Amino acid sequence: MPACWPGTLTVCLIALAAFLPVRTDAARVQVTFYTEQLTITYDDDFAPSRVNTINEQGLADFYRLMAKSPYQPLLESLQAHRERLGLNDWLYYRLMHLSVSQIFADKTDVQRELTCWFLLAKSGFDARLTYLGKKVFINVHTDDEVFVAPLITDKGRSFVNISYYFGAKSHVGVSLYLLDFIPNEKGKPFSFYMPAIPTLQSVDTMRELSFEYEGQTYRMKLLVDGAVAEMMKGYPLISEFQYMAIPMSPRTNKNIAAAFKPWLEGKTQRQKLEMLVTFSRSAFNYAEDKAVFGANKPMVAEEVFYYPQSDCEDRVALCYNLVKLLLDLPMIVIAYSDHLTLAVALPDTAGASITYKGRQYLFCDPTGPVNSSEIGRIPKGYEHQEFEIIGHYK
Repeated sequence: MPACWPGTLTVCLIALAAFLPVRTDAARVQVTFYTEQLTITYDDDFAPSRVNTINEQGLADFYRLMAKSPYQPLLESLQAHRERLGLNDWLYYRLMHLSVSQIFADKTDVQRELTCWFLLAKSGFDARLTYLGKKVFINVHTDDEVFVAPLITDKGRSFVNISYYFGAKSHVGVSLYLLDFIPNEKGKPFSFYMPAIPTLQSVDTMRELSFEYEGQTYRMKLLVDGAVAEMMKGYPLISEFQYMAIPMSPRTNKNIAAAFKPWLEGKTQRQKLEMLVTFSRSAFNYAEDKAVFGANKPMVAEEVFYYPQSDCEDRVALCYNLVKLLLDLPMIVIAYSDHLTLAVALPDTAGASITYKGRQYLFCDPTGPVNSSEIGRIPKGYEHQEFEIIGHYK
């Protein structure tokens, strides 16, 4: 090994590097995640263990063997992408599932599914396994309302079968075995809510919107990001209010605010609210989800600008976000058996209203009547129907 003299540190380090072993265990894979091309790094020695038998002993042994393997580089790579892109729990898992499927394409379905279970537990979640025959299913503890996918409860905690969303179906009415081995019993709940739109590379199109208010036509040109619509395809069905509470992207908020600012100047709070409700009613074409998508398709507010048609749920999501962004007024979301609407707290309470927790809220239906700016009226046909308040702001 060469001797190092004062003043020759850089040269010495270069010479020393020649004597160090070259790492050959670093591996990479390119993963297409919506509009992003992501480099996922992992240790080349990391691979799913063999699963000899799908039973209590075999599944617990798999986890213990994986815990001794060099899993950290893959986990750190996934978490770094999660942080950079601002992914919620569901999108983080989608990236994990996609990466594991690509890295271990030569392994069995069970090995890949168990690897995701292991990584979820190491990510801090309470993830449980159910199994039957030659199939295993990942179940994550969640406090969210989740529909369609199978649910189980254990020790007072609810778990949703997220393997269901990737084609792993269990037979209806058939009981599954719940693995007694619990890797992270005090793990955090898994959330499907999206506190912010992820910062994926955008795919922009220009949308032209127009509406009339008090005899004047207002026109808007808005950049619409198709990446958001792509990301929401196949998104698990969660509570209606959770979709509505998902905010629009910072860019969309900025562009919307810039367009409405001159239009709202000099108007009263009631006039401003009327304008936003009129925009939600009249700037978009109405159609039921089944006619357009063939099934129920709740939209987040951002998607309303992307698709050519939208329904009452979607209009409420949009109007809720517009009122929050531009007026910051308290709101409640009202659900009838087959219709959703909005009510907003105004100092001017003229019209039909509802009292909730000591405050009056004025009915402001974002769906109709089209080309009408009237607020303070219960939606036509629902004057005597029962309803439920499913969410509120402020």
